[in-house]
Amino acid sequence: MSEVKNEIRVNAERAIIKTQRKELWTKYVKAVKHYGLLDDGDIIALDIDGSANAFLIAKLFQEMQMHGTNNFQVKYFIKKDNTEVIRMAEVLGISAEADESLRKECTKEAEVESHDDVIASILSGMVHEGKVAALMPRCFEDGREVIRPLYLIRDEFIAKWATASGFDAPLHIVSEGYEKTKKLVEKLKESNQFVEANIFRSVENVHVDTLIGYIENGKIESFLDNY
Repeated sequence: MSEVKNEIRVNAERAIIKTQRKELWTKYVKAVKHYGLLDDGDIIALDIDGSANAFLIAKLFQEMQMHGTNNFQVKYFIKKDNTEVIRMAEVLGISAEADESLRKECTKEAEVESHDDVIASILSGMVHEGKVAALMPRCFEDGREVIRPLYLIRDEFIAKWATASGFDAPLHIVSEGYEKTKKLVEKLKESNQFVEANIFRSVENVHVDTLIGYIENGKIESFLDNY
C-alpha cells in the first residue's frame, strides 16, 4: 500500500513539473507573478474540499515553496469527519489542519476556481444577471483577502492531472449556473474557436467611454455625468 501511495505522490509532482509543466506549472507561475498573488511573509489558508482543484493548488504551493522565491506558509484545512479526503491528502503528502482557530493567523485565503470558472462567471453575469463582472485573481471578499492560484489553468488539464496521478477526485463545482454556462461556451466554440479567449479578454479590454453606466466603489455612475 505504501508503494502505491508513493507512486501517486510522485506521479502528481512529476506531472506538475514535467509532463504537464506548460499547462500547470507555467500557468500557475504566470498568474502568481502577473497578478501579484503571493507576498513574502504570507500565510495562506486553503480548504481541501476533496476536489482535484484543491489538491492541485496544494501541490503547486509545495513546489513553489521548494523551488520558488516567495517566503510564504500554507495551512491546509480539512473537516474532521471527512476521512476519505484526509486519506487522499496524506497520500499526496499534504499535512492538513483540523483546528479552525489557526485560520486567524492567515493573511490570505486561496480559492479553487479555474480559468473555465472565470470565463463562466463573465458570461453568466451577462446572460443571467444583466451585469459585466468577473471573478478576480486577487480581491477582498467579506473582509478577507482572496487569491485564485488556478486563474489561468483550464479544467481539462486539472482533470488530466488527477487521472495521470492515479487518484479519483472530481473537479470543483462552483454552481449549477456556472456549469450550464460552461456548456453554453462549448456550444459557442463550435462556430468560434476563440470564444473563450475573447470572453476573458473582454474584461481586460473594457472601453469605458462606451459604457452607458458602471458601478465604482458602490456608486452608480452614468455616461451622462460627464457628457
